[in-house]
Amino acid sequence: MAAFLVSFDVKHLRISRDLDAMMEKLDAVRIGEHLWGLELDIDPNTVHDWLKSNLACSDTAIVIQLRPLLEQSSTNISANAKIWLERVLHPATS
Repeated sequence: MAAFLVSFDVKHLRISRDLDAMMEKLDAVRIGEHLWGLELDIDPNTVHDWLKSNLACSDTAIVIQLRPLLEQSSTNISANAKIWLERVLHPATS
């Protein structure tokens, strides 16, 4: 399963609320106001296309697939974000 950072900038409050609700349904972790971390079994282009299909023409979206280099992430992130990043980037081995 791939880990992604998803950011969006929307002009309409309704679209913003809808996207936030969708992220929560996907068990995404809120990292910033419109920045989410989530895990999906699809490629980054599919994530971006899905997100873009929910935006208006003047809105923007960025999708970043993470690599397993947590030590390169900022230390200025929330405790929940750090826990999520640790879990998805360094899963326990079976």
